[in-house]
Amino acid sequence: MKAVIAGGTGFLGSALAASLRADSHHVSIISRHPHGPDQVAWSDPSVFEGADVVVNLAGTSLDSGRWTEARKAA
Repeated sequence: MKAVIAGGTGFLGSALAASLRADSHHVSIISRHPHGPDQVAWSDPSVFEGADVVVNLAGTSLDSGRWTEARKAA
């Protein structure tokens, strides 16, 4: 299976990527600043070609402050 993960360098994303790799799946991580072998630039649409699953974990961290209306909108 080919999985594409946005937010794959965060807490949940890195655990998910590691678990998928341990089960011999191919993982591509979308990143603003790709620096690893499985990381690709967010601006490269070809990353989605042949993907079986796309997981979006990108966004504001749930653990970075009070859960205000402004943070909910972010």
